[in-house]
Amino acid sequence: MPPALVVLTLSLLLGLQPIATDLYLPALPALTAGFGAAMSQAQLTLTALLLAFGLSQMFWGPLSDRFGRRPILLTGMGAFVVASVGSTFSPSIEHLIIWRAVQGAAMGAGVMCARAIVRDL
Repeated sequence: MPPALVVLTLSLLLGLQPIATDLYLPALPALTAGFGAAMSQAQLTLTALLLAFGLSQMFWGPLSDRFGRRPILLTGMGAFVVASVGSTFSPSIEHLIIWRAVQGAAMGAGVMCARAIVRDL
C-alpha cells in the first residue's frame, strides 16, 4: 500500500471519534423534540457512546494483538456501520441510546487499530 494511502486511511480512522461526537452535539435539542424526550435522555446517548468507546479499547487491543489488526478493524467498522444505520432508524430514545453505545464500542476498534498501526509502522 502506498504511504500516502496509509496516512489517509489512518487519518480517517482517527477522525471517527471527533466526527461521531462533534457533529452530533448540535442535534441534541432537535433530538429531544423529535422523540419527546428529556434533555437528560438525549445527553445519555452521548454518554453511552463515550463510555462504550473508552471501555471497548481495553478489549479491542488484546484481540487485535491476538488475531491481527485487519480482522478487528473490519469487524469494528462493520459494526460501526450497522450501529449507525440502527441509530438512524431508532423508533425511541431508548433504542437510540443502545445503538449509540454499540457505535461507541465499534468506534473503539477503529481508533485503537489506527493507533496500533501507527505504532507498528
